[in-house]
Amino acid sequence: MPVIAVPLRPGDSDVLLDLQRVLNEVYDRGGYDILDYHHPPKPPLTADLAQWAGQWLRQQGLPTGNG
Repeated sequence: MPVIAVPLRPGDSDVLLDLQRVLNEVYDRGGYDILDYHHPPKPPLTADLAQWAGQWLRQQGLPTGNG
């Protein structure tokens, strides 16, 4: 992801924001690496969402959460 310039007040220099670093930090702090995608989510999805998610996961070649 790019580094972008964030404008501040007129006369102030732009601040550089490293989007990849921000994304990595959010992922690391958010605990997303501890989610187990091999099991159904808790709370469970509605029937329509479960069907959509299962189809999407199969298209991606990922576990469907059915065990």
